[in-house]
Amino acid sequence: MEADGQWRLVNGGVNAGLDVSIFRTEIANADPIAVGSTISGVITNNTPAQVYTFTASAGTTVNINMNAQSGSLDTYLVLLGPDNTPLVNNDDAGDTTDAGITRALAVDGTYTIIATRYGLTIGGTEGEY
Repeated sequence: MEADGQWRLVNGGVNAGLDVSIFRTEIANADPIAVGSTISGVITNNTPAQVYTFTASAGTTVNINMNAQSGSLDTYLVLLGPDNTPLVNNDDAGDTTDAGITRALAVDGTYTIIATRYGLTIGGTEGEY
């Protein structure tokens, strides 16, 4: 999103930018999960993101994968640190539209995963993951 609030169309689709504040309600109501869990969900125009939290110690390496199981879903992952700042995000892992993050965590705390889609809240793709 541009500074004036306008979207910019780029090759490959709309570049929605990474403004996690659009998911502040979902972040505040995140579902807790345990490290090692497998989660399934659905991304739709009515539910453009699902958010999860987990607690981990410094030095833990996490591998987070979001694979589309149905529909046209183009997955997108964001990992937030304990202070809710984005640490890393991924749209396409390798030659797929599935998303993946591998990250060694620097501090003890509660981390947040935003499971969403490339177009974030503006739509475009839907499906199960």
